[in-house]
Amino acid sequence: MGRVYLGAVPGKFAAVKRVLPVLAEDADFLSHFGHELDNLARLPAGANTKLLASDRTAKPPWFATEFIPGITLNEAIRLNGGPLAGGALWRLLREAAAGLRVVHGADMVHRDLKPSNVMLTGGGLSSSTSAWPARPTRAG
Repeated sequence: MGRVYLGAVPGKFAAVKRVLPVLAEDADFLSHFGHELDNLARLPAGANTKLLASDRTAKPPWFATEFIPGITLNEAIRLNGGPLAGGALWRLLREAAAGLRVVHGADMVHRDLKPSNVMLTGGGLSSSTSAWPARPTRAG
């Protein structure tokens, strides 16, 4: 979908995702991208990384979220040489369930929960790094 860059302003970092130029020419993709940005902005604190800014009309479009230092669950499993130990696994499941509870409480469902979209951080779990984390549970 795009490339992610580390953005910086004095004292703050952001993950900046720019849409690939080939997708920026696709009207259907751009419509979907706009809807998903709206959904991302709707999510309450604790449901996902915070949306800081976006420009859906830029060429190519982009958005920025808070930067979460850590590693993905995929990377953790690879570095661990296999599955996480019992205590770490139960903590991961508790924190993932808490994040999903927040998403569901906003009448949304997560659409892309997978190990490459889960960040493990020094402070715990970040629910998703995905651009397309959630959608409304019903139309309208």
